[in-house]
Amino acid sequence: MSDINYIVSNLRTIKNVRKSFFHAQYCAYKYGLDIDSNNVAKFLDYNKEQVQSFWDYTEKKYLKYLNIIGARLNNLHGTNYSNIFWKRVFSLDLLRFISGMHQFYIYASKNFDLKKHTCSILSEKSYKIVDSFEQQRELLNGSCFGQEQLLSLYLKCFYPNIFREFDWKNDDLKINNNFKFNIKNFFNIKNYNKKKIINKLYQYTDRFKYSNSNVTIGIMGCYFDKFYFNELKMKSFGKIKNISIPNLSYNNNVDFEMRTQLSKITVDMDDFDKFFFFSLKYLIPKYLVENFTGSIINITQHLKKFKNLKILISEAWMGSSSINLFRSFAYEKQGVQTFYNEHNCIFHPYVGNLTDIQAELVDKYLTFGWDNEDPKFVKLASLFPFTNEIKKKKFDILYVSNPARYRRTFYSSSYGHSGNGAIKQLKFVAAFFKKLSPEILKKISYREYPKDYFYQSLSYDKELILKDDLKYTKKLSSYKFKGETNKDQMASSSIVIIDFLSTSYLESLKMNIPTICFLDSESMYLNKKNPNFFDELIEAKIVHTTPDSAAKLLKDVYENPSEWWNTGKTQDLKNRWLNKNFGNPDDMVEYLIKLSKLN
Repeated sequence: MSDINYIVSNLRTIKNVRKSFFHAQYCAYKYGLDIDSNNVAKFLDYNKEQVQSFWDYTEKKYLKYLNIIGARLNNLHGTNYSNIFWKRVFSLDLLRFISGMHQFYIYASKNFDLKKHTCSILSEKSYKIVDSFEQQRELLNGSCFGQEQLLSLYLKCFYPNIFREFDWKNDDLKINNNFKFNIKNFFNIKNYNKKKIINKLYQYTDRFKYSNSNVTIGIMGCYFDKFYFNELKMKSFGKIKNISIPNLSYNNNVDFEMRTQLSKITVDMDDFDKFFFFSLKYLIPKYLVENFTGSIINITQHLKKFKNLKILISEAWMGSSSINLFRSFAYEKQGVQTFYNEHNCIFHPYVGNLTDIQAELVDKYLTFGWDNEDPKFVKLASLFPFTNEIKKKKFDILYVSNPARYRRTFYSSSYGHSGNGAIKQLKFVAAFFKKLSPEILKKISYREYPKDYFYQSLSYDKELILKDDLKYTKKLSSYKFKGETNKDQMASSSIVIIDFLSTSYLESLKMNIPTICFLDSESMYLNKKNPNFFDELIEAKIVHTTPDSAAKLLKDVYENPSEWWNTGKTQDLKNRWLNKNFGNPDDMVEYLIKLSKLN
């Protein structure tokens, strides 16, 4: 065994960089190493075909593990829940779990060499046992401690009793036992006259206090504008209502006997299966094992409040253990269906199409305005508050930055700012800034990704890497839940530049603000069904596939962006794209109201 340290995180100070091998590429930057250095792991998600291959592999494992773990949990708890129950309990959380585990596994199996590398690993008593999938995501995707725990599990699985173990008491992960998806209304939108009138009517009718037993359509975990919550409740006479998310059961007990049965390795398992199930003993959330009975009791009591509930409208089920357990149990016991109101982001045009899997996990998929031939999909609209009041201009050029993440949440190019895509994005952004003169750079207000988002993933220090390119720009404060929001700042800008296609560009386009977006075709791969998805926006010079074209457009229009933006061609192409993908919110309201009358 050599004395080359195998590095997976920044948890501990690295004393000798020359005698270190970096499994974690983002750590290498901290110590001044180039990503192409011989002692830095090479990216394995390097092209479209490889991303597709990994997607197919993890999807196959997802389907296999659903059956195994569901059957074992039934056996452990003496229950007989259906396959549909367990499928909905795990939802996207299991695929996210498998994807993260697979990424660690392929890098370790490709790079770790017992003859070359050495390290010390965490003792078993140091491991963090999580309560929920949210905490698991925070541990494995958002903390250095989680990477150290994964390394320890990998080496104990394949090289037992070889490495020195140590106890760790003070880690970088702060787990809140009551962590759950908090569905709040963080939007400050000026009501128009129609909204004011309806809100007044709502305030009057709400005095009658519709009972929970009257609810047939429950809204749980939806980022609707408050106006629409009120309108739906009023027009349905309380049959449609926003209902609270139930709590899971929490205690500190860990039953390793149950966990050993659950994580049993069988002879037909390959090496990744072995690593996954070996690790499952320590990584499966407690609400599915030790706290399952108590959580079901809580869910049962919550469901009893809604005796006539027939349909659950939700989008936060994609990442909420509580919602998924509730909707699974409600379906099993009361036949309650889940209708997914599409989240405020576009997923379906990309390689690694999450939309198909999401559709398999719900009874109806309510799109925000695009067509799908599958009868499970219904073309409707979003009730998310995409727009804001346009304000007095404070910023000449607002640059909205997204994080460059270390690992992919899923093997989907919709997460093109992750894995190898993060490096490609950083190069794209750096090339863009290098094309701009100091005169233009001084007009740019740079907004970092919010520091108080739901959780902080392991990411490259984007601003440090781009330090020289950003030296002339002005830095803005960037928080999601305090101060000016991103939407507030966009509404106060003459032109907006957005470096990743997420919610922000949809908000900007819907507010009709002059907008430049980056679409790196070398990381945001489009699938075979949607190769021309962004063509109208590309033709309008809103979306740019090269840093050169984005920089040229900005140089041409920055002095008077409205002149370019308000031309007939730009507006026509932009509106054509929006109309093709987004429906009228009134259609969504009408659909739900009609649905309430049938139930």
